[in-house]
Amino acid sequence: MKKMFAVPRSRPISLALHWFGVFLLPALVSLGNAQTGVRIVPHSDAALNAAKIAVRRYCDMDAAGFRLSRESAARMRTVTVAKEIPDWQALLVISDYQVESARSNPHGILVKVSYHVFGRFDNGDGYTPEPHAETIEVQTVADGDEWKLGENNEDLARPRVGRAQVLKWLTEQAAASTDPEHKRILQAAIQALQ
Repeated sequence: MKKMFAVPRSRPISLALHWFGVFLLPALVSLGNAQTGVRIVPHSDAALNAAKIAVRRYCDMDAAGFRLSRESAARMRTVTVAKEIPDWQALLVISDYQVESARSNPHGILVKVSYHVFGRFDNGDGYTPEPHAETIEVQTVADGDEWKLGENNEDLARPRVGRAQVLKWLTEQAAASTDPEHKRILQAAIQALQ
């Protein structure tokens, strides 16, 4: 009876290919990986810290009002794998935020962020004071040798913008508005936030 997985000894080429596949190929792959840089391991402290830094960069841009215009929102694509930064109808006005902890999950690394929220501004309804603390988890994924925000972060659908930046933006919007009702909503929001 013939063995199913035996290496045929009568063929020297098959034997050479067998040994190449078993020993030489893995050694060459390891050597290639060593020359291209260190691969990020999701459970390492370095990877957890890199993911927290990526989230902090995104939160800094968001708090500075980058998502309030399409031009500046495009610059946020450097820290996310999403093709587009989502449009929004409402934003949260924040006093500050804190990137807290990071933990690995099967899709990458989840980073916990806590916000102190003053209230919410909606283009149709205006400003509503809603002071509260809010904690979200942001999914990050490896993109080459760096960590970026993943595509499915529903908690980031609304911008979280600092009070001073919101006031500046509202003032600019009120000055440019020709709709009396919209201008009234904007001016009421400015007054409530001052």
